[in-house]
Amino acid sequence: MIISCSGEGGSSFFKPKRISPPSLEDRISLAQSENLGRSSWQKPTFIVSKLGEVDGKTIADIGSGTGYFTFHIAFMNAKVIAVDIDKEMLNFIDSFKTGVTSDIGAIETRIAEPNNPKLKPEEVDKALIVNTIGYIDDLSDYLAILRLGIKKGGILVISDYKAPDTHVPAPTADKIVSVDTLKNDLLEAGYVDIEIDDSTLEYQYVVTANVPK
Repeated sequence: MIISCSGEGGSSFFKPKRISPPSLEDRISLAQSENLGRSSWQKPTFIVSKLGEVDGKTIADIGSGTGYFTFHIAFMNAKVIAVDIDKEMLNFIDSFKTGVTSDIGAIETRIAEPNNPKLKPEEVDKALIVNTIGYIDDLSDYLAILRLGIKKGGILVISDYKAPDTHVPAPTADKIVSVDTLKNDLLEAGYVDIEIDDSTLEYQYVVTANVPK
């Protein structure tokens, strides 16, 4: 199951345990605190560069959270579909984008299901998933459904943690997906030309895969 993706609002996964559900304000505050210094170790510009040219393209940000990568990509003149299962996170993106829409590409928020990103057939040119795959129950099936939403010849980029680490908001070991497991799931889901970079970033790997033409 995907829980509100880390990314863009930081890792909404890593919330302290509470007796009652946290408010949107609490989650946003936590996300912002987790994002402090994030660019220094996650290097979002590097991760986004793996998508190739995004100007004028439509990009799906799967597990968008509060929009960390959504806005990064939108400022590069791309249309971004921010996909998440947490409506409140998407509401935050909608609220924040109203103040900057003249300076960025279009942003559309879309509520998804845990096992389905809810993309139309070949709706996007490329897709990005950051800090999320460990929370998907059946990763291979999910990736296969996602592939149908990416245009033929399109690109999927996935970045996630190599291992649990207290220096970054990494999940517990049971939510870590190894690059070997991810590669096998991508192949099973029908992707080709899979490339793995597990050395550029200290705490995370970046995997790119293509949708067959």
